[in-house]
Amino acid sequence: MKKQQVKIIFRLDEILKEKGRGVREVAKNTGLSVATISRIVNHHTRGMYLEVIERLCNELEIEPQELLKVIKAN
Repeated sequence: MKKQQVKIIFRLDEILKEKGRGVREVAKNTGLSVATISRIVNHHTRGMYLEVIERLCNELEIEPQELLKVIKAN
């Protein structure tokens, strides 16, 4: 029996859209670079420091698990 594969992605793009927030605004308020946030939004990152997660969660008033989306593949 083959084990089910999962892929985990950051859903910052969805969260920003839901909250009506922009990349530049969040960058300014968190002290993170526009490039860093853009890489996360465009799914061009493979990991994230806890400090980055903390800053985003505090700014967007979300829980860390809300940043992640699990995609199950067969």
